[in-house]
Amino acid sequence: MGNYWTGIYHDHNEIGVWKQFGKSGKLLKEMEEVYFGKDAYKVKEIDYTSGQTVTIIDKPFLKFHIKNLVVIMFILFGTFFTRPFINSIIYNRENGTDLSPLYFGLPFTKKYWEYASHSLLCVFTLWFFNFKPENRRLVILSNTLSAIAMTIFFGIIIGLAETGEI
Repeated sequence: MGNYWTGIYHDHNEIGVWKQFGKSGKLLKEMEEVYFGKDAYKVKEIDYTSGQTVTIIDKPFLKFHIKNLVVIMFILFGTFFTRPFINSIIYNRENGTDLSPLYFGLPFTKKYWEYASHSLLCVFTLWFFNFKPENRRLVILSNTLSAIAMTIFFGIIIGLAETGEI
């Protein structure tokens, strides 16, 4: 009997942690790949053959991102696209207006530009100091959603950079 590997196959792919053992049953190598669609990403490889633990690849951050990409994207888009509506309420209360972040009227009219500028403010505003006390809860919610969206966005960029995709 020679060296052998243990692990799990799913749809003809090696999933989870795979371990290579020697003839005597001694652990020689440990590897893990995660899949997204048809693409495989090696996130862990550890070599024990020399008697010392030699980590060749260890990317837990990448593993987390790939395994949870759908949930991460759902949260990112949810937080990013909820903020303009919350900010719209705040701006309307602050300025005594009744504008929506969405406008379905004629383009390039005075009303169009008023709604367009309101929408841009709602998308790109972070609230820090100048707001009315009655807007405090919405400001905290908007800033929290902004922090979540920015954290996820930069986390994705770091994850893509780690894979060599960018």
